[in-house]
Amino acid sequence: MMLYNIIERPVINIVYIVSGGSLLSSDEFYINMIKSASVTIACDSGIKLFRRFNMAPSYLIGDMDSAEEKDVEWAKSMGVKVLKFPPEKNELDTELALIMARGLQENKAVLSGVLGSRIDQSMAGIYLLAAYNDLDSEISEEYINIGTVKKRKVFNALKDETWTVLPLGGQVNGLNLLGYKYELTNKHLNPWDTLGVSNQAAGEKVEISLSEGIVCYIRWIGKKV
Repeated sequence: MMLYNIIERPVINIVYIVSGGSLLSSDEFYINMIKSASVTIACDSGIKLFRRFNMAPSYLIGDMDSAEEKDVEWAKSMGVKVLKFPPEKNELDTELALIMARGLQENKAVLSGVLGSRIDQSMAGIYLLAAYNDLDSEISEEYINIGTVKKRKVFNALKDETWTVLPLGGQVNGLNLLGYKYELTNKHLNPWDTLGVSNQAAGEKVEISLSEGIVCYIRWIGKKV
């Protein structure tokens, strides 16, 4: 028996957060994500997705400026804990959910409904991944995965799919990209460097590591774009 099969591996508890942006994936994708999570959080109008499947989230959080009243009432009738905040607040609804996830001491936060037509909201959502890197936060849709690396991560990949790796919030030192068509070794990137755009996975494993800073990766799952 291989050692991998007998060693004890940590249980990953996922907080699944659905924000109020565009829903870009299939119903099957969202249902599977909801079922796989230990805690689910709807942000404002994100409650609509849970109601569609009649699957109550653990929490509904936000200022409720975009959620329809009938969806909020459904949540209450299902026993969902509703946390309403005033519109005049400093945090995005998505950040309120991440703050809650951090307080729950879960291992990982996965977000959907973050991307869409509001480029400002999408960018803010990506910045939040860096701010809550301790939650191993990532944006996940059926065709795209976005996350951050602060030290080192190894990923499963599909050959020839497109990956982009960019600095996030400052300069990056000692960047290594392994398993890609264009590999990098001990590379310095300034905060606005675009060198990492449109790389490709060379095989079924890729690795990103760095000695200083933080990078954002964007994986186009199974797609060459």
